[in-house]
Amino acid sequence: MWLSWLPRLNPLYSNVPINEGNYHEGAWFAPLMQFNDRFGFIIWPAVGVLAIAAIGWAVLKSATHQSIPGPERIHVKKEIIHELRRNLNGMSAKDIAAFVGHPLAPLEELLHEMVKDGMLRPGTTDRGDPVYRLPGF
Repeated sequence: MWLSWLPRLNPLYSNVPINEGNYHEGAWFAPLMQFNDRFGFIIWPAVGVLAIAAIGWAVLKSATHQSIPGPERIHVKKEIIHELRRNLNGMSAKDIAAFVGHPLAPLEELLHEMVKDGMLRPGTTDRGDPVYRLPGF
């Protein structure tokens, strides 16, 4: 049989068939069951409430997340690259947001993605303001 190696990997496995007279639990099992019997009425409802809270938090987070939709992202990236080719000294995120016409928060996420992909290079002006430039300029 192709699962012949399985009994060697599982220390709880025994070749003896289980019936009423020869079933014995491991020594580690009794304390776990005693703990569950004693505190299970607190633990399992708490786990359920935490799971529901995590699902609710994820739904609210995804519903309030601002991002630029997929097909429009490509168009916005092209506009950013085109404008940065005209302004070789770089542009701040506010200037890019005003040019592109999108809110600053999702646009900054897109700019960080473009930096990570190597399409843009972050930098600073003489005054210390952050700007984005094309690589090589």
